[in-house]
Amino acid sequence: MSALVTQDSWCAKLRETRTEKGISQQAMAAATGIRQPRISQIENGLVDPKLSEVILLSETLDYVLFLPPRKYLEDVEYTIKECFLVENRDTLPKTIPQAILGDRYWD
Repeated sequence: MSALVTQDSWCAKLRETRTEKGISQQAMAAATGIRQPRISQIENGLVDPKLSEVILLSETLDYVLFLPPRKYLEDVEYTIKECFLVENRDTLPKTIPQAILGDRYWD
């Protein structure tokens, strides 16, 4: 997982996620109030989206804009990665302490 998001990577992820969820640009336009041609321009990296557009488009696709302080970025990435691993395990408990400390905490 890379915390550094470029405009190109965000635009590509926007298009990829929208199509995976089966949402058309027209449906995105209706949900966000952003005109369909503008969504197309954003997805193709032809314009710099406004922050309000980034937030609306992200939230419509069930993403949250998260801006942690740079000094905590490594810790946040580690925690998210560990939580993802725990969520995808068949065993319980799936708790934050277990995600952070691993199974050795519970042994």
